[in-house]
Amino acid sequence: MHQKSGAVFRTDRKEWLNHLYTHLLFYFLLIFVLINVNFLIFYFNAERSSSRYIRTLDRLVTLSETADAARTVAADLQRLLIGGQNSSRDRLADDLALLQERIAALDQAIAHPPYPIDWKNHVSLLHSLVEKTEQTVAAFERDDLERYTALYGQVKSISVLTGEQTLMLMAEELHRYRDVFERQSEQKRWLWWMSWTLHGGLLFLIALIALLFAERIARPIRTLATAAASLAEGRFDLPTLLPEGLEETKTLMHAFNHMKEKLQLMFKTMEENAAKDRLLRDMQLKILQQQINPHFLFNTLNMLSKSAFLEGAERTSDLIAAVADLLRYDLDHREEAVPLRDELHHIRNYAEILEARFGREKVSFSFEIDDALTDLLVPKLILQPLVENAYFHGIEGLGRPGEIHVRLYRRNGSAVIEIRDNGRGMEPDSSRRGLGLSNVRDRLALFYDGQAKMELQSRPEAGTTVILVLPLSGNGRGAHAAATDRHRGR
Repeated sequence: MHQKSGAVFRTDRKEWLNHLYTHLLFYFLLIFVLINVNFLIFYFNAERSSSRYIRTLDRLVTLSETADAARTVAADLQRLLIGGQNSSRDRLADDLALLQERIAALDQAIAHPPYPIDWKNHVSLLHSLVEKTEQTVAAFERDDLERYTALYGQVKSISVLTGEQTLMLMAEELHRYRDVFERQSEQKRWLWWMSWTLHGGLLFLIALIALLFAERIARPIRTLATAAASLAEGRFDLPTLLPEGLEETKTLMHAFNHMKEKLQLMFKTMEENAAKDRLLRDMQLKILQQQINPHFLFNTLNMLSKSAFLEGAERTSDLIAAVADLLRYDLDHREEAVPLRDELHHIRNYAEILEARFGREKVSFSFEIDDALTDLLVPKLILQPLVENAYFHGIEGLGRPGEIHVRLYRRNGSAVIEIRDNGRGMEPDSSRRGLGLSNVRDRLALFYDGQAKMELQSRPEAGTTVILVLPLSGNGRGAHAAATDRHRGR
């Protein structure tokens, strides 16, 4: 049990180390550390050089100020001994206090690191100068001429000696700083060379890491892009991609393989369904188109025979031309969709034959057409069943003149076709029955994918109106296929 848990932990840790986030974090931290190490080396070297320079400069300034203070004290003492004014005594006291401060600062400056004995002797000599000056002032106040004269001579000698020592110590300090400066200059050149080497190595390392890292990411992405382009071209027989690279790219490849399998299955199913749908629609349309009354052609031909016998040649010629157009329309328009103007022309021929067969005193036709809508593609022979139904089920045997009005107009972005008669009408329940109306409704649903509507308004003895509402956008699902077939037929 423990071994199993450990194995899982090791696997998870290995996957975590292979993540893009982990690699980026490691590379950025490495570059950050290298850059900061280089910066810190230069910073501490510059800081050390600056500190040495500042300490040397402070010692030289302090040494010079101490020497000036010693000379000032000796001059003040001389003025006091010669003049004896209180102002000279006060000035000497102030300068003597300042000298003591300078001596304390100089003593502290040479304490760390310990300086040669010459500096300490110089500080001791300055302390002796202060002490002899105080003794001289005390002897002067006691009016001990011999004593303060001897002490003043010592103060003057010490002052001259401190001045000489100051010059010597400043020369030694400058010489010592020159040696330090030369060593620091050599060290600076070495650090400069090392810095450029480190910068060059760092730039090379960054470029190498960026190249390797980019290649590790780009290689599987290029593989994915190539496979995606092939998939977009419809090539579903691609081999399964082998996951490689980081965990994120492996996840992308697994997802792509899964998507490809799903697409293969989906397109295979769609092709099968499309083939079945095309077969079913072709069968349904052929069956529906074959359900037109087969007795109509026989009765028409019989009527033409009687008309040719009883009437003159001109009338017979018109009727024969109408029948010829009727037959030609059926034979020439084998495609599913036809322009609405052809369908209306077919209905006019059909109306002319009905008027000639039964007489205009029994039935007459009128048309109200918006010519801007006649380019609309519609299913073939979609209007004839409605006109035929209006006459045989509404007007025939009515006992009064029958009228059938065909109207085409635009309404709310749709094309509307109305076929209205003044026949006997029907009950609402019976209006839903009838082979002709059912065929038209089914064909419209197939052709327009359910976007077209057929409405029927009828009352007993008040006539019937059939309304077709056809969408203007899209022109039906079969319009493009029909136009393509017509183009190929030409």
